[in-house]
Amino acid sequence: MNAEVSQLADGKVGVVSVEGEIDFSVLPRMREVLDEAHALDPSCVLVDLTRVTFIASDGLGVLIEAHRRADEEGRKFDLVHPQPHILGMLRKTQLTKLFRVFETVEDAIAADC
Repeated sequence: MNAEVSQLADGKVGVVSVEGEIDFSVLPRMREVLDEAHALDPSCVLVDLTRVTFIASDGLGVLIEAHRRADEEGRKFDLVHPQPHILGMLRKTQLTKLFRVFETVEDAIAADC
C-alpha cells in the first residue's frame, strides 16, 4: 500500500490518497497516515480510495476508528470513489450510513466536506 496526505481548500480539507491493498499487513501505516491527516487540523478528512484494489475487514475497522475520532474532534470524515466491489461491500455492511461517499474530491469539497 502506498499512501500520502495532502491539504486542499486552504487547509480546511485533509486528503489521504491510498493505493493498493488495505489488509492486515498495512494497518500500522494506514493508521499513521490517518493520524497525519488529523494532525493537519482540517475541518474535514477525505480518504480517496480511487486506487484501492482491496480492503479487508480490518481495514474497514481502521476507517471506522478514524471516523469516530473525527466525530469526537468535530470534523467530518468521508470517503471518495471506492471501486464498485468496495462500494458494494460498504453497502452490504451498511457502512454507507456511517460514511458519506463521493465520486470525486471536488464533489466532496463542493458538498461542504
